[in-house]
Parts: sequence; structure tokens; C-alpha cells
Amino acid sequence: MVISDQNIRDQILNEDVKNIAVSASAGCGKTTILVEKLLRTCNAIKNHQTIAAITFTIKATEELRERTNTNLHKDLTICTNDSFVENEIIRPFIMDALGDEFSPDFVVDFNKKFNFEEEGLKYLKADKILGSYYNNKKNFKFRLGLYILKNSVAAQQYLISKYRMLFLDEYQDSDQDMHNLFMDIKDMLNIPLFIVGDSKQAIYLWRGAKENIFEEFDESFTRYELYHNFRSHYNITNFANLIHKENYLENRASEIINEVALYSTDKSFNNAVLKILHKKEINLNKKVTIIININSAAEECRDFLNKNGFQFEFIPRTPIDDGIINSFVLRCLMKLIVNKYYSVYDFLLDLNLEINTIEIRNLEKQVELLTQNNLEIQNLEIILKEIADIINVKFSENEIRKFSQTLENDSYYISFFNNDSKHKIMTVFATKGLEFDQVVIRASDYPLDGTGNLNNHYVALTRAKEKVVIVDNTNIYQKNIFDRLEKKNILTLDQVLKSYDV
Repeated sequence: MVISDQNIRDQILNEDVKNIAVSASAGCGKTTILVEKLLRTCNAIKNHQTIAAITFTIKATEELRERTNTNLHKDLTICTNDSFVENEIIRPFIMDALGDEFSPDFVVDFNKKFNFEEEGLKYLKADKILGSYYNNKKNFKFRLGLYILKNSVAAQQYLISKYRMLFLDEYQDSDQDMHNLFMDIKDMLNIPLFIVGDSKQAIYLWRGAKENIFEEFDESFTRYELYHNFRSHYNITNFANLIHKENYLENRASEIINEVALYSTDKSFNNAVLKILHKKEINLNKKVTIIININSAAEECRDFLNKNGFQFEFIPRTPIDDGIINSFVLRCLMKLIVNKYYSVYDFLLDLNLEINTIEIRNLEKQVELLTQNNLEIQNLEIILKEIADIINVKFSENEIRKFSQTLENDSYYISFFNNDSKHKIMTVFATKGLEFDQVVIRASDYPLDGTGNLNNHYVALTRAKEKVVIVDNTNIYQKNIFDRLEKKNILTLDQVLKSYDV
């Protein structure tokens, strides 16, 4: 297999120990390159030092342990961001920086809320509770960690002595205070950072993650971008690059192209798809997903194909998928309500939350209330406010309204289950993070202008592992492709896809 960005991957792995930031889209193997770089760096250390691999969730730390434990010649620290700042900085050096009145034997309780730093320090000193701000854009734990680091020479000497380098995964979910701490470790202690992430995949904005955090890096970082998608066949990735990353486009595909097919038609989209299926140009023995971005059109396509002997199941786009900051939280909450195989512990794990037993029982009680029929919007607001207080989030009126629309329409419920159906129809918004053998997309959904449309088009193309079929009954899409080919001095369409009339 040709790896389009192999030279970039080689450069990353062969770099000296220095500050490196790697942007990597979904399917680019960012965890693989992090692990390989981590192993090389750790095994090259000849003295007592080690490295730390730091990520956001316990689930992610377990994955890193599994992928590194047989190939290391020394121990390393693998932990979450919270664990690192708490156990490597705050607990060991709190008395050194703040005085003997502050015990390292405090309890972390993020439901102990306050508005000002002085209140947080008071709770920490008098009650031995490390709490959090009401404002989730501010991170008390990391602000405290940074203060201790700056005011404890012992803390500084400890980190300098112990760590040769820090590896930070999923960095797109960092908030400003996390970022400030790690940049100070870099600048003040001269400990290099290896950072990996993708701004397009930030899911913790609701907890204060800073948008476009990758734009915050200074000139001390060597920056790389990985673009080869290991999920998709090379020819699919190459075609996606024609539209989305033109500087990475290869002027000729790797072999005779069967993986990207553009069907131009004067028929309706549904009739064109039916003809393609009848001609067996899609392998129905494998997973096929038709991507249509309007629910009503997707339902119409499902009914039409099913009537004509092809069984497809529609997984709809729900109101809470529609561009709201707490979409991820509300999707997890809907799964908790409607999916009996998704427990409160799965919910807490997905949201990377730690709450006590009493709060867990209260959360389960509130979720049970949400299952009541004909729930009044006023009561829904009260229940969601209670849940929001437990998990430290604020829901807007618009989010509550969209959640209510989702909850009261059981046709949306199928979207919150793991669906094993081989043949599906979905919106591009519902496909994010998923992959399928073959994908059929409707060209009219993608005018190829504006960041949102372009991003959605890229997502649609790169869901496919083996084949993409693009059905165009507008002719605008094909003209746009020709214009881009001309700009790249590519003379024929057959160099990036196969073109048919249907």
C-alpha cells in the first residue's frame, strides 16, 4: 500500500527530542505514530529519566498501556491529564508551595463549586476538598498546579529530573488552563512536548476545551500534518485530497481506479441508485451506506429502495446532532435513556467524569424521570438542570428544546443504538466517527463552498474503506471537479476516478 505522507511520518519518527505538534485527521493513525515515537524516545534514553504519555480518558490510558507494555525497556508514566497534574505536581508539592496548612490528603470533588480562587483555596485548606469553578471555562485544578509549579523549586527539580519528554494525546480537548500548564513546563523547565490531535474532533467543548487550540503553539514547535487515511483505499484518499488538500494530491492514482466512481444522470437520485444496485456495481454482500443529508429525502430513498426489493434501514439525523455545543453530552444522555445496554457507568466513562455514589444514584433517578410519557417542558427543564448540576454543564434553552424534540419522537431512538444492519441510509452528521465498506453519496448535498460544506463532503468520502459512488444529477458537481483538475494540470478525469452515465 502506498502511504501518501510516509515521508512526513519518517521525519516525525527521526526527529530529535524537541517540541513537535502533529495534526492528524480521523483514520490517519495518530495513536500509532504517537506510540512508535514514544517507544523510540523511551528506549533511546540511557539515564534514569523516563517519559509521560498523557491523555484525556481512562479508556485511552488503558489502550496506551496495552500498546506499549511489551516493547519498553523501562517504566513510563501513562495517565490522564487530571492524574498527572494531581499526582505529579499538586499532592507532592502543595505544602512546599502553599504551606503546611494545606494537606496533600485532600479529596477531589468537582461538585464543590465556587466563583473565585480564594474560595477554592479556602475549601482546600479548611475542608481538604479540591473543587471546581462554576464557570467551566476555568480549570481550578490546573491553575493550582501551575501556581505550585511556579512556586516550588522542588516540583521543578523533580519534573526536570524525572522526565525527558511529555507526550500529549487528544490535545484538541485541552482547555486554556491545561494549555498554560504544559506550555510552562516546556518553557520554564525545558521539557519538550510531543503533541497529537485534531481540532475537527474536539468533543469536550462543553467542559471548557478551547476551540482551535492548535493555533496557540509558538515558534518553538515543529509542526506536521498527517493526511493519509488508513481507513480508506489510497484512491479514495487521493480523490478527497483533490478537493480538500490539493497540495497532497497525487497526479495519478496508484492503479486502475475502481474505488471512486462518479455517475452522472438526468434521472432522480433514487432511480439512479436503484439502477446502480441492479447492475451490481455495489457489492451487497458487504456493508453499504447511502449518505443523504436531509431526513425526509433519506426516508423517501429508503421507502423507494425497499419497495423495489433492496432492504435499507434509515438512521436519522436527530435535533441534538444539529450544531450545538453540548451535542456529545446530550447524545450520551439519550443513549442512557433509550438503550438498556448503555449504563450510567458507560455514560460517565464516555464523558470522563468521576462522581460519588450518591450523585450516581441521583443521576439514575433523574434519567428514570426522563422516561415518563408526555413529560411537560417545564418538568424536563427541571430534570435537565438537576443532571447539569451533577455533571457540571449548562444547557441552553435551545439545547433543551432540541433535546425535547429528540426525546418525544421515538423515530429518532434508533440513532442511539449500535446498529449492525449491513445496508443503511444515514446523514453525514450521523456517520462521523464511523466507517463502512462502501458509501454512496448524493452530489447535490455538497455545493463544495464554505468550510461546513467542505468538511461534510470530506467526512462523507472518507467513511468508505473500499469504494465511493457519487451520484450527480446536477452536473454542477462534475464541473467543479473538472475545474479543480485543470488547476492541478491533470488532463483527464480518469486519473482520479471512473466516470459513468446512468
